[in-house]
Amino acid sequence: MAGLNWLKTAFEGGYDSGDILAPVPSSTRLRQEVLIGGSYAECFRKAVLPFIRPDSVVLELGPGRGSWTRALLQHVPQGRVEAVDFADVAPHLRAELASGRLKLHRVDNLSFDCVADGGFDFFWSFGVLCHHTIEQIAEILRAARPKMKPGAIGVHEYGDWNKFFRSGRMVHFSDFAGTPDAEHWWPSNDARAMAAAAAAAGWTVLWEDLDLFERDGLIVLKA
Repeated sequence: MAGLNWLKTAFEGGYDSGDILAPVPSSTRLRQEVLIGGSYAECFRKAVLPFIRPDSVVLELGPGRGSWTRALLQHVPQGRVEAVDFADVAPHLRAELASGRLKLHRVDNLSFDCVADGGFDFFWSFGVLCHHTIEQIAEILRAARPKMKPGAIGVHEYGDWNKFFRSGRMVHFSDFAGTPDAEHWWPSNDARAMAAAAAAAGWTVLWEDLDLFERDGLIVLKA
């Protein structure tokens, strides 16, 4: 299931988390925050705001219905966001496209050939790499590395099986441990493997995990 063909169709409708910056979360966001064990608003404050400026140029992987995209645009008023997705996410982001500060790229591979080299200050994804195998993650990080400006920061949420087990959530997915990574939607990963893949792809690992979520990891990288 974690093959590219599955990834291209599994989230065709886009993934919605509501307004991630709202002081009071919507029922949709609250459900997701309970599952992941942490606050999206706190994540944005601690994992995004320290690394962007009003004029930052942001590369976002897998925007879905644009919940995080809208928050990013709000905080880079003199900057812009370029977002890459397998799905056509334009219908969900029409208003933001009209601003001229958002550019969307629909792709069919992991190459990032659609965006310019050396153009980005910040590389972000949430709810994306948790569905990729570590081999696919390594390919993504390797392909994205030349797209960054010197000193650019990357922050990515990823699935961490150690945290998944420790949080007690794995009990609902008893078949995970015996299923090959290429055949299910939550491939095995952990902080050590994630850091090794990032380092091999040419990134400096600043933090393997900011530990903002009980279930998942959040890695911080520097170009």
